[in-house]
Amino acid sequence: MRAQIRQVMRFAGPRMLTHHPLRALRYLWLKLVVSRRTEPVMNNLRS
Repeated sequence: MRAQIRQVMRFAGPRMLTHHPLRALRYLWLKLVVSRRTEPVMNNLRS
C-alpha cells in the first residue's frame, strides 16, 4: 500500500505546486511546524 501511495505522490506532489502553489506551501509549512512540535514529545515517550 505504501508503494502505491509513493507512486501517486510522485505524480501529485509536483502537480500540486503548479496548480495550487499557496496550498502546497501551506501544507509544507504545516508539516514542518507539526513535526517540530511532536518530535520532542515522541522522544520523551520513548525514554
